[in-house]
Amino acid sequence: MIAAGLLAWLVIPIPHPPAIGYGGQVDPPYAVLPPLPAGWIQKTAIMDDVWKSIGFTGTNAYAFAGPAGPTGYASREDPASPAYQAWLGAYVAKAPRGRMISTDEAMRLAEADQRAWLQAMGDPRPLAQAVRPHCRDLRLRGPVEICIFTMRTHSDLGSTATPLSQKLGHPPASPPDGAPAYPLLKLCVTMRVSFDARRRINLVAYEALRSNAVGGGDGHLLANLRLLLRRSLDQVQLPLDGGPPRPATAASWERSASSSPSASASLQSRAGAPTVGQY
Repeated sequence: MIAAGLLAWLVIPIPHPPAIGYGGQVDPPYAVLPPLPAGWIQKTAIMDDVWKSIGFTGTNAYAFAGPAGPTGYASREDPASPAYQAWLGAYVAKAPRGRMISTDEAMRLAEADQRAWLQAMGDPRPLAQAVRPHCRDLRLRGPVEICIFTMRTHSDLGSTATPLSQKLGHPPASPPDGAPAYPLLKLCVTMRVSFDARRRINLVAYEALRSNAVGGGDGHLLANLRLLLRRSLDQVQLPLDGGPPRPATAASWERSASSSPSASASLQSRAGAPTVGQY
């Protein structure tokens, strides 16, 4: 059942509403993610509060695998799914004085983001540390850098109920019997960093997958997922100018994740047009 459900959202692409990317008076805009498979949930968030301590403002457009079948909880929360703790997204970041950010700074954005997410999921000691980076300058249409690194972090799977964790849902035994809450996790993260010199904004597209994810019987699905994420990373782009303004009120993971009657209903409502400025 898991394999069948995962295969469905790996191979059936559907377009998403173009409203995920905003331009014009948005400062900075949301990135435009490529069309993703059926069952993937796409969201946007304002990162000003999350990045305040490191001096950046910006936005985050991100996506992860939703429920596979009638489970009612996201596949990214299911340890039995190859999509467990996997995601795709893009930051649009504005640095002080409108300069291009370094790959080291891009990794700091990801660390702050991950710690904020874990905290909103109830992790009492959120961890996010980028190690062993390998970066290279591509110089395609302007400066583009690719950076691959390991992130030492925690899974967001725990026993604490928060507004965000209730939205995502958890498997019935969460965490499984005998397993620690918010266990240590190693992610393999790939980032693509580019700079729009005219608008003075940085696009940081990213994808993450467990570095210790091994296939077993679902090895081909895991390989397909890895390929999907890598290909989608190259298709992330900035929106064209023109579009509705970004909401004025900054949001954090915890403050904007309002509770809902059921995790399943919440996930169902988010599978269509992404909401704006909410975690």
